[in-house]
Order: sequence, then structure tokens, then C-alpha cells
Amino acid sequence: MNTSPKRLFVIAYYFPPMGLSGVQRTLKLVKYLHDSGWPSTVLTVTAKTYMAFDDSLLKEIAGRDIDVIRTHPIDPAKAFKKRKTIKLKSEWIRKLLNRLSQLIFIPDNKRYWIKEAIRKGMEELSSKPYDLLFSTAPPYTDHLVGLELKKRTGLPLVVDFRDSWLDNPYHFYWTPFHKTLHYHMERGVVKGANLILTINRVIKEKIVARHRDILNLSQVKILSQGYDQEDFDRYGVPYRPGNYDKMRWIYTGIFYERNTPEPLYKALALLKTTHPTVFQQIEFHMIGYVQKEFINRTKALDITDAFIYHDYQEHPMAIQWLCLADALWLSLGIGKGYESISTGKVYEYIGSGKPVMALTPDNEVSRLLKGMKNSTVIDPGMTSQIRDTIVNWHQLWTTNSLPQLPMEFRKPYDRKNLAFQLSRELNQLLRLD
Repeated sequence: MNTSPKRLFVIAYYFPPMGLSGVQRTLKLVKYLHDSGWPSTVLTVTAKTYMAFDDSLLKEIAGRDIDVIRTHPIDPAKAFKKRKTIKLKSEWIRKLLNRLSQLIFIPDNKRYWIKEAIRKGMEELSSKPYDLLFSTAPPYTDHLVGLELKKRTGLPLVVDFRDSWLDNPYHFYWTPFHKTLHYHMERGVVKGANLILTINRVIKEKIVARHRDILNLSQVKILSQGYDQEDFDRYGVPYRPGNYDKMRWIYTGIFYERNTPEPLYKALALLKTTHPTVFQQIEFHMIGYVQKEFINRTKALDITDAFIYHDYQEHPMAIQWLCLADALWLSLGIGKGYESISTGKVYEYIGSGKPVMALTPDNEVSRLLKGMKNSTVIDPGMTSQIRDTIVNWHQLWTTNSLPQLPMEFRKPYDRKNLAFQLSRELNQLLRLD
């Protein structure tokens, strides 16, 4: 057990056993910050309903000096006595409910948690010494909780932006008044924070541009998303090229808003017409929930035979699927705000070392992957180019020649290295404070 007197208090609504990508960054940071001399306590909720649960994740911090304090949900979910997985709704229903939620709840539909989180947080912060507060968003409610706890305790506050706030492409502002409220909330958090973390350059630049008059540029640091090499060492399985009669393409995650599989679907429909033999020798494994309308779309295009669906997989199994892949693919939306997206899956793709076909316009993900020697970035509208890449990579697959990413390109994104970088920032913040 780490005997360092330093301790971090983390506010994170999303935390295991909740699954999906939103919990990974926080879990891995507290895991490896502990190993860098920063044990922590995480304030979160007892999740009664969520889209996915992953009981494997909490095992990663077992045996470390990491406490988890859970509040009971103050929402309709409290009616459930047992944990319940929510089935992913059709995209148009999900979008409608999301828009209605953004009409009513500001900054998000987790704001009902603020009062209980502050009460429980103050109870814990009064019981033992802490050195720093750390809030991570979304949900942006976490930052409001962190800001209030700072006001009450005087502890320095670190705020972590896993996504942009005001420019988030998944936000819908019903009126200028709604956007103004978000702006002032963001400004209050930025003004109150001692250190601001963003996952990429675009989010940093937008925050600085909006609040330059109250910001010291040294307060804003980039701490990228990452992957955990330990996951691949522990759960990975040997990759044996040519061991299967079909080329395996893998996608992990879900589709929503403008992130859709449509660009791939169109390319596969074209491929089936122009290269039927190649079409018969490839299969696309979808690791995660896929809404019915997307499955129906494959039927309409007569490409259903190319897809195999696996629903949500716990993280160890998802890692195994990445290791078994011949190639990986992803698709990101086109539109205002999408340039700031750095989806977490791309870093685990990088960690796997497999070639990645990214169907995305110019953004942070495309710039990242263009620096990798074995990946290809294609504009989603370039259907023929997507088809040609599948054909070319299939040819490489037949000769066991698909390029693997050298370890030196992966190491900068290892979660352990990123947590060590953060630990130095936290140590520096204590010295300055």
C-alpha cells in the first residue's frame, strides 16, 4: 500500500461498474496515479440503470489505496432495487430524448446529483486530510460539484475536459439563453480551477480563446487519451495471421448522432458489385450495441452477410477482439464541433498495433492517425476510396503483409506514462499553492 501523505479527491459520476468508454480515463488515471504517489478517493454514484455494466473494471484497482464512495441516485432509477441494463434505443428516439433533456436540464441531466454529491463530499473531506480536488467531465455537473467543494474547503481544483463543453457537437441549444447559461457555467469553472486538463489541442485552444481574460495559459495542459499496455499484456491473445478463412475487421463501440456506419455500408455495397470474391472473404465484427435501424440498413443494401454482431463485451473480451483483428475501422461524424472529438477507442486501436482505417474528415483523430505508419484516413464521402482500401488491405492479408505499428509509436499513449505526467503536474501545483 502506498504510504504517501498526498491524497486526491476525485469527482466522477461515471465510474465502474458502469461500462463503455466514459469510465476508462478516470479509472486508469486513479489506478496509475496511485503508483506515482497519489492515492485517491473517488466520489461517484451507485448506478442502478445504465447502457452497460462491466464488473471486470473494479478489479483493476483492487489492492491499491483507492477508496470509492457511492451516493444513491436521486432520480427515477432509485425505484430499481436491482441493477438494470438499459437497452439502447433507436437513434431517432435517443436523439429526441436527448434534445428534450437539454431543454430542461442545464448543464446536463445529472444536475440532480449536485446536492447529494456536495453533502457526501464534504462529509468525506472533513473526515481526513486531502491535498487536491479533481473533477472530470462529462457530465459537466461534476465540475460544478468540484467548484463548490473548492469554495467550501479551499483545496486546489483540477478540472479534466474529456470532451469540449460549449462546443460539444452533441449539445443542442434550444435558445441563445440556454447557450449563455452554459457559457457562464463553463467560465465559472475555468475561473475557479487551478489546473485545466484537456484531451487535445482543439479543446484547449477553444477554452483559451473564450476565457483568455481570466486565464493564465500555464493553467491549461493537454493530457491525451490513452490505452493500458497492461490490458494487452494480461488479456491479449496471440495474433496468428492467416489463421482464419476470412479477413477480420473489428469495430468496438456504439453509433450515435453523426457517427454512423453509413460510409462503410456504401463502400461494401460497391465492393460486392465490383469485387464479389473479396466481399465473400471479409467479415466485419461489431463489438458493441448496434441499433436496429443500422442492421436494417445492411439488409436494404444486401450486405448483411458481411457482418457479425456481438453486443457489449466486458473490457478484457474487447481487448481480445482487438488482438484477433486483422484490421480495425472507425467512423466519425462531419459537422461543427466534431473537430474536437478524440474518441477513446482510437487509442486502444493504437495500443493493439493493428492497421486502422478511419472514415473521418480532418480533425484531431485524423491528425493523430496520419502520424501512424500503418493507418489510413479517408473522408467519409469517398466511397470508392474506402472500397479500394478494403481491396488493397485484403491483398496484403492474403500474403500476411498487413503492417503492424511499432511499439515506439504506441508508448506515448500508455496510460501509465500519462498518469506519471499528471502526477508531476499535481506535485507542481502543490508547490505553487
